[in-house]
Amino acid sequence: DWQALRDIKNDMGYSQQSDAGSYLRQIAGLNFEPGEMSDAQQLLAEWDWNLDGEGRADALAAAILRSVMMAAYRGDPLPDPQLTFAGAVHFLQDNHGRIDPPLSEILRLRRGDTDVAITGGPDALRAVYWGEPQDGVFVGNAGDSYIMEITWDSEGAVSARSVHQFGAATTRPDSRHYADQVPMFAAMEMKPTWFDADDLEANIVCTYRPGETAETADGGPCPR
Repeated sequence: DWQALRDIKNDMGYSQQSDAGSYLRQIAGLNFEPGEMSDAQQLLAEWDWNLDGEGRADALAAAILRSVMMAAYRGDPLPDPQLTFAGAVHFLQDNHGRIDPPLSEILRLRRGDTDVAITGGPDALRAVYWGEPQDGVFVGNAGDSYIMEITWDSEGAVSARSVHQFGAATTRPDSRHYADQVPMFAAMEMKPTWFDADDLEANIVCTYRPGETAETADGGPCPR
């Protein structure tokens, strides 16, 4: 059913038979003296293979998988496991003072003044990729974007829902639609997409002909 399909689309898990699995097994096989690195290794061993923000090891796993999954995607050699692991541990300690911060502290979706936590990760079905850290956090810059689900009933009537990672006015920072869908996207929610004239009528903000000044029903300026 639709809910099962949505759950699949938003799956944030990783297979232990994937490139991520083999890479993390290499990290598990590294030898460290008792201390920060061995503590981080033990934490990573407890990871539940899901970047849903609910596990203590999610932030550490995300910091490791960023460069690994991008290299695997491109077909490049995977980076040295010990260097990647050490870099992830030091990143978390230097910027968050611990190796187990909540994923919400290190993985964000930003647009204009909007800044929200996001879940998912590289090469998951809930795809979120990020580049180099910004202000000590990873900011999603690729992956899932415009998503739409469409159904037709037995009479052929269409029904749809959609969401965009930012909003409908992606090139106009002064628009109210520049980032208004960010919280919805981060929460993996969707909004109605109207096709029927009656449904559209109930949601029209401004009506005008090209060349005319756009006004609301009460004569005010049309918000864009």
